[in-house]
Amino acid sequence: MSDKLPTLVAGALTNVRNPRNDKDVISAGMVRDLEVSPDGEVTLTFVMNQDDPPNLAREARQAISAVAGVTHVDMSIVSDAPPSEAPSSCGTGAEPSP
Repeated sequence: MSDKLPTLVAGALTNVRNPRNDKDVISAGMVRDLEVSPDGEVTLTFVMNQDDPPNLAREARQAISAVAGVTHVDMSIVSDAPPSEAPSSCGTGAEPSP
Protein backbone atom coordinates (compact mmCIF):
# COMPACT_ATOMS: atom_id res chain seq x y z
CA MET A 1 0.00 0.00 0.00
CA SER A 2 2.89 2.42 0.63
CA ASP A 3 3.46 2.75 -3.13
CA LYS A 4 -0.08 4.14 -3.46
CA LEU A 5 0.18 6.48 -0.48
CA PRO A 6 1.44 9.51 -2.47
CA THR A 7 -1.54 9.17 -4.81
CA LEU A 8 -3.93 8.89 -1.89
CA VAL A 9 -2.45 11.97 -0.21
CA ALA A 10 -2.66 14.01 -3.41
CA GLY A 11 -6.22 12.80 -3.90
CA ALA A 12 -7.16 13.92 -0.40
CA LEU A 13 -5.76 17.37 -1.13
CA THR A 14 -7.84 17.66 -4.29
CA ASN A 15 -10.89 17.50 -2.03
CA VAL A 16 -9.79 20.66 -0.18
CA ARG A 17 -11.19 23.63 -2.09
CA ASN A 18 -10.17 27.24 -1.83
CA PRO A 19 -13.36 29.31 -1.93
CA ARG A 20 -11.39 32.35 -3.10
CA ASN A 21 -10.80 30.84 -6.55
CA ASP A 22 -13.04 27.72 -6.42
CA LYS A 23 -10.09 25.42 -7.15
CA ASP A 24 -8.69 22.57 -5.13
CA VAL A 25 -5.40 23.36 -3.38
CA ILE A 26 -3.39 21.16 -5.79
CA SER A 27 -4.80 22.80 -8.96
CA ALA A 28 -4.44 26.24 -7.39
CA GLY A 29 -0.69 25.64 -6.95
CA MET A 30 -0.87 25.96 -3.17
CA VAL A 31 0.94 22.66 -2.51
CA ARG A 32 4.66 22.50 -3.22
CA ASP A 33 7.44 20.05 -2.44
CA LEU A 34 5.01 17.26 -1.55
CA GLU A 35 6.91 14.19 -0.36
CA VAL A 36 5.54 11.02 1.14
CA SER A 37 7.96 8.56 2.72
CA PRO A 38 7.34 4.80 2.70
CA ASP A 39 6.67 4.91 6.46
CA GLY A 40 3.86 7.46 6.03
CA GLU A 41 5.59 10.73 6.83
CA VAL A 42 4.29 13.57 4.66
CA THR A 43 6.16 16.84 4.14
CA LEU A 44 4.96 19.77 2.06
CA THR A 45 4.99 23.50 1.66
CA PHE A 46 1.57 25.17 1.69
CA VAL A 47 1.46 28.52 -0.09
CA MET A 48 -1.17 30.99 1.07
CA ASN A 49 -2.29 34.41 -0.09
CA GLN A 50 -3.49 37.08 2.32
CA ASP A 51 -6.99 36.67 0.83
CA ASP A 52 -7.14 32.92 1.51
CA PRO A 53 -9.27 31.69 4.42
CA PRO A 54 -7.03 31.27 7.49
CA ASN A 55 -8.37 27.76 8.17
CA LEU A 56 -7.41 26.42 4.73
CA ALA A 57 -4.03 25.07 5.89
CA ARG A 58 -5.74 23.33 8.81
CA GLU A 59 -8.24 21.72 6.42
CA ALA A 60 -5.39 20.50 4.22
CA ARG A 61 -3.54 19.04 7.22
CA GLN A 62 -6.70 17.27 8.39
CA ALA A 63 -7.33 15.84 4.93
CA ILE A 64 -3.80 14.44 4.79
CA SER A 65 -3.97 13.08 8.34
CA ALA A 66 -7.20 11.24 7.51
CA VAL A 67 -5.49 9.15 4.82
CA ALA A 68 -4.88 5.59 5.99
CA GLY A 69 -1.15 5.01 6.31
CA VAL A 70 -0.15 8.60 7.07
CA THR A 71 1.77 8.68 10.33
CA HIS A 72 2.98 12.29 10.48
CA VAL A 73 2.40 15.58 8.62
CA ASP A 74 5.11 18.26 8.48
CA MET A 75 3.65 21.32 6.75
CA SER A 76 5.47 24.60 6.24
CA ILE A 77 3.17 27.52 5.50
CA VAL A 78 4.52 30.35 3.39
CA SER A 79 3.05 33.51 1.88
CA ASP A 80 3.00 34.04 -1.86
CA ALA A 81 3.20 37.81 -1.35
CA PRO A 82 6.22 39.36 -3.04
CA PRO A 83 8.99 40.46 -0.70
CA SER A 84 8.55 44.03 0.46
CA GLU A 85 10.58 46.56 -1.42
CA ALA A 86 12.91 49.09 0.16
CA PRO A 87 11.05 52.15 1.37
CA SER A 88 10.96 54.94 -1.14
CA SER A 89 11.72 58.55 -0.42
CA CYS A 90 8.37 59.65 -1.85
CA GLY A 91 6.65 62.18 0.32
CA THR A 92 9.66 62.86 2.54
CA GLY A 93 10.74 66.01 0.74
CA ALA A 94 14.21 64.58 0.26
CA GLU A 95 15.73 64.75 -3.17
CA PRO A 96 17.49 61.62 -4.44
CA SER A 97 21.29 61.81 -4.50
CA PRO A 98 22.83 62.04 -8.00
